[in-house]
Amino acid sequence: MSETDYHKKFRELIEHEDKLIADRNTWFVLSQSFLFISFALTLSALSKEGLAAKTAVLASQFHSAIVLIGVALSIVTFVSVWAASHAIKNVSATWLETDTEPDRQKILDEEGIDQKDQVTPYQLEKMRLTGGGSKRAERLGYFAAFGFSTVFFAFWVCVGFQLWYPHNAMQPAEMTSQE
Repeated sequence: MSETDYHKKFRELIEHEDKLIADRNTWFVLSQSFLFISFALTLSALSKEGLAAKTAVLASQFHSAIVLIGVALSIVTFVSVWAASHAIKNVSATWLETDTEPDRQKILDEEGIDQKDQVTPYQLEKMRLTGGGSKRAERLGYFAAFGFSTVFFAFWVCVGFQLWYPHNAMQPAEMTSQE
């Protein structure tokens, strides 16, 4: 197995974890859209005049459940994306650790590869596994993956706070009367 083939094997591991991140974020955004729709429908039901007291209580409890599910999904998604990104970092670190001559030579010897098939350290660095060779691009690549769950988490926490502690929210008229 040549070092290029070895690189491809590492690359496949990273592509697998990267696909898991993409799948988790797709699933997360889809679930959030269903939660938004459910939340909006219950909000609409609560705003109707003449709503029976029992129905209003059920709708309010459903509202709370939606908020809690939104918070829980945000946390679970963040943790699962972090786990996949951590796995990618481990694979990348293992790859870069093989960049030293003895490690590379050991791999070549184990695979029965002739010295002439070996790539140079400069070529190996150019074959970085993530970020197209740029550490900054590698870090920025996770921005959306972590951003989705962080933004939705903040949204649901704010909605929950307004839902469960409405007396803490001051209206503009109250603010002016206190001055």
